[in-house]
Amino acid sequence: MERYIHILLAGGVIGSMALCMVEDIRKRQIHTAAIVGFIVLNGMMAWYEHQEWKQMAAGVVLGIAFLLISICTGEKIGKGDALLILGIGMHQGFWSALMIVFTAMLMVCVHGLLLLKKKKGWKYEIAFVPFLLVPYAAAIILQVCSDYISV
Repeated sequence: MERYIHILLAGGVIGSMALCMVEDIRKRQIHTAAIVGFIVLNGMMAWYEHQEWKQMAAGVVLGIAFLLISICTGEKIGKGDALLILGIGMHQGFWSALMIVFTAMLMVCVHGLLLLKKKKGWKYEIAFVPFLLVPYAAAIILQVCSDYISV
């Protein structure tokens, strides 16, 4: 039974982020309710996996740092993106969340270079959530699978 709860929570986290991704691609903004749902599901996932509160707090600090960057840069990185990073940090902890964000930024750089090659220009906005979803979903899937694969 515990395995199914864990898989259901993982699917909920990935699914809620996928909904945020669709909103980000379509409207370049994410509704507050979707973000709150994502953060709550990440909190539930962290609680279910017995995440240490210090790791959760450090991950939240990473999200707050991105929120401050968003405010200081006039939302070059959206507040919704920063709040999603906060949720990821709550679940994964500081270092894992930092690696997920780093991987997402590398993917955005490659995508941006390809767009520049097509001459879209420097002012073209790129939805960040799809790039954040790929490494986060991979991390969750690997984590859940590793918990239940017996050697």
